[in-house]
Amino acid sequence: MARIIAIEHLTLDGVFQAPARADEDTRNGFRHGGWGNAGDDPRMQEVIGSAMAGGWSLLAGRTTYEDLYEGWVVRQPASPMTKALTGVRKFVISRDRAYAP
Repeated sequence: MARIIAIEHLTLDGVFQAPARADEDTRNGFRHGGWGNAGDDPRMQEVIGSAMAGGWSLLAGRTTYEDLYEGWVVRQPASPMTKALTGVRKFVISRDRAYAP
């Protein structure tokens, strides 16, 4: 039986947002996106990429999938995390339907 493991990004002061781009989610005037970029470390990418290299699938919402595609396939240089995210089987859930791109 498959397991679903959720990975969430939550700061200690309650910001519930992915740590990527400053313009990722500016709803309600939020201006502090990209909070994780300052701590980005190539070694961290190696460790996380290695952990993600095994047999797994990505289950994402439509907006998250579109952000991942734009960020990891189009703009990111080659790295262990890029390879893991690009090569994984993806399942996308939307309000209308579920599909596998």
